[in-house]
Amino acid sequence: MTPNNAVIIGLTGNSGSGKSTVAKIMAEYGAYVLDADALSHEAMSPSGSAYDEIVREFGFQVLNSDKTVNRSALGDLVFRNATLKKKLESIIHARVIEKTVSETLKIKSLPDPPEFVIWDAPLLVEASMHIKCDAVWLVVSSEEDKLKRITARDGIDAGKARLRLQNQTDEETLRRHADEVIINDGDMGKLRENVDALVRKLRRR
Repeated sequence: MTPNNAVIIGLTGNSGSGKSTVAKIMAEYGAYVLDADALSHEAMSPSGSAYDEIVREFGFQVLNSDKTVNRSALGDLVFRNATLKKKLESIIHARVIEKTVSETLKIKSLPDPPEFVIWDAPLLVEASMHIKCDAVWLVVSSEEDKLKRITARDGIDAGKARLRLQNQTDEETLRRHADEVIINDGDMGKLRENVDALVRKLRRR
């Protein structure tokens, strides 16, 4: 690994896989984490770059009474219609990629940049962001564990959680683009050990 040249790690995985937990572990190493979900929230806010286009494409039915985007309503709409899902992704991807790349360039230009920059992005591969990464880590988990995490995290029932997973790229496809696969079976100690091993591997480059 080259000194003073932050390594870009693309971190991806299906919803509920535990990707964000891995990102938090990396943050303990001092990694700078760019969260694609947070950037998409920012883009969809009333002052965000994607807001007007979302309202134009999906209508006022996806807005709350305060005019903010109701992500649950929008999700229910697009997860039942592949065409609408692709449309939403096309709107969001460009904004998230632009922001991620610009923030990364700023971080890497610092006199003393962090050792790692994490691109925490569930659609890393689908948005072709993986080709810009130095390494791609895929977090995988059992269907049962993913469903439990999604329902607990988002307050939705198992049926909606399952529909969400069915509309995501399958893990076997994602594996073809991953340099490393991190298995998350809910054992935090084991997960941390796995991440620690991957960090040591990167440092030996």
